[in-house]
Amino acid sequence: MRVLVTALGSMAAPFVVDSLHAMGHEVVGVDIHPRPWIAAAAQVDVFAQVPTLARADAYQQALLALCEAQHVQLVLPLTDPEVDELCTCAGAFASRGIKLAVPSLEAVRLLRDKLALHDHFSASALPVIPSFRAANYLALGGTFPCIAKPARGRSSEGQFVFRSRVDFERAAPLGESYIVQPFLEGDVVVVDVLRSGPAPALIVARRELLRTRNGAGLAVQILDADVTLQSHVDALCQAIDFEGCINVEFLQLSNGGLRLMDVNPRFSAGVAFSGLAGYNFVHNHVRHHLGQTPEPLGLIQGGAIYTRKYTEVIV
Repeated sequence: MRVLVTALGSMAAPFVVDSLHAMGHEVVGVDIHPRPWIAAAAQVDVFAQVPTLARADAYQQALLALCEAQHVQLVLPLTDPEVDELCTCAGAFASRGIKLAVPSLEAVRLLRDKLALHDHFSASALPVIPSFRAANYLALGGTFPCIAKPARGRSSEGQFVFRSRVDFERAAPLGESYIVQPFLEGDVVVVDVLRSGPAPALIVARRELLRTRNGAGLAVQILDADVTLQSHVDALCQAIDFEGCINVEFLQLSNGGLRLMDVNPRFSAGVAFSGLAGYNFVHNHVRHHLGQTPEPLGLIQGGAIYTRKYTEVIV
């Protein structure tokens, strides 16, 4: 089978491509940048440069045409903006026999809106970080320090930390697209999640020890199975209609408590870390979307520390 992978320059791409090849699939890889700039282009069977998402119609049409020309049967988008766009046109791909491995449009809209996600779970048992519209933060007695972020942002882009009310007022107005949260100290816990049918979700969690400015883990520690974390993820899965893989980010406070930070409707940038720990989410995400039963979780290397390495690739 031929599988198309988008955003070939993203951090998850090399592991995704290797996993697909290990399953015996051929890979068509695309990116908005030219082939010589993309290290993972050397791994794929076919590479194509596509328009940017700023030209949404052109992007969709380029992908459709490429899928038809290359006889692609499954598309795996690797970044949030691509998931946002492609979940709106799943029907156009399905009518040509091409499956998009993305959640429903309704689920994506909820998962990608930080304020809507907060409101959805604020009255539930799932602990969330209090979130407010920027325009309402002071009127609602907001405390400092606080962090302002785009409600539909990604990769920590456009975030600001305000240490005092004076700093916040100087920056105002932030606009309707921003939310504000109290700034909480803690460790980021990333959970790779696979949901397939009514069974409890399969999860592998890691604590991020070193992160880039845009929130990608460079050094992580795999966590042992945790009943509380599992129950939080299962509660989220039961409340939102989706199948396949997502990743969930929690903030673990100094007292050990967890607060839901973000849910991303795609593989995490560090999905390879879960593979090193003992479970290949890419492999089993594809199995799920092909109507096959995912493999059981098995033994996970809890406590192991993994780091990301960079190597020179000649394209």
